[in-house]
Amino acid sequence: MVIARNLFLSPSTVTRLLEKLEKKGLILRFIYDRARMVQLTDKAWRMEPLISESVSLFSKRCYDLLGDQAGQICPLMTAMADKLRSGTNVLKPTEKLTTNTDLRSEN
Repeated sequence: MVIARNLFLSPSTVTRLLEKLEKKGLILRFIYDRARMVQLTDKAWRMEPLISESVSLFSKRCYDLLGDQAGQICPLMTAMADKLRSGTNVLKPTEKLTTNTDLRSEN
């Protein structure tokens, strides 16, 4: 649930993605003190330099496309995601909405 909430994905989607990573030998899933845990394998840790290089290349391409605005957009998007996350309540299937969530209304 924590991963799903942080990535704005459904729990079933996260489960499916974790199953694929586990089949590739990149993660281990286990239960610790009644909590489901995910741990990277050595194989995944060895990929870290490649991932870091990819992030750097992506950042450079963004900067090349957006110029100085690239440095402003990422922190702004992070702040917006944090605001959305803090204002998003996940309801149980039996719970009913108590407020109007229609974004088109002008309340």
